[in-house]
Amino acid sequence: MAKLLGVSEKQLRDDISVGAPVNADGTINLVHYAAWLLKEMGGRGGDGP
Repeated sequence: MAKLLGVSEKQLRDDISVGAPVNADGTINLVHYAAWLLKEMGGRGGDGP
């Protein structure tokens, strides 16, 4: 997943540790993760509305 998104595995694990969504079996839904990233970027003064 990290390679697909162009992020390091550490960054992905860090995101999960601070609340990125994961499924009950530990897998990541790409759409849910992307939505979480966009929400986080908006909350940090990113390019959100």
